[in-house]
Amino acid sequence: MSDDPWNDPKAQDWLHYVRTHVLPMVEDSNVCISLCPPKDKVDIKFAVELGMMVMLDKPIIVVADENRDIPAKLRSVADRIIVGDITTPKGRAQFLRVLQEWQELHDE
Repeated sequence: MSDDPWNDPKAQDWLHYVRTHVLPMVEDSNVCISLCPPKDKVDIKFAVELGMMVMLDKPIIVVADENRDIPAKLRSVADRIIVGDITTPKGRAQFLRVLQEWQELHDE
């Protein structure tokens, strides 16, 4: 057995999935909306998708709960940040307002 964890069959399956499913979705997106995970929990899916967005120079809209502390580096790569509870009418209205502003700005 190799000492390289990337040679593990499960890791290879995951890499294949990311290359064949996740990457094409990010490449085809005009803007990427990411739900910010809690600061004390590293979300691997979020991290991989965010890395792809940065590497592909995609616009990034970060959505974070009011109680979440958004890391400074994430703030620096985000084109827009929406802070609020999108499960409430007020939070959804704020989310839609930011998306409409974004679209109007980029439709010109």
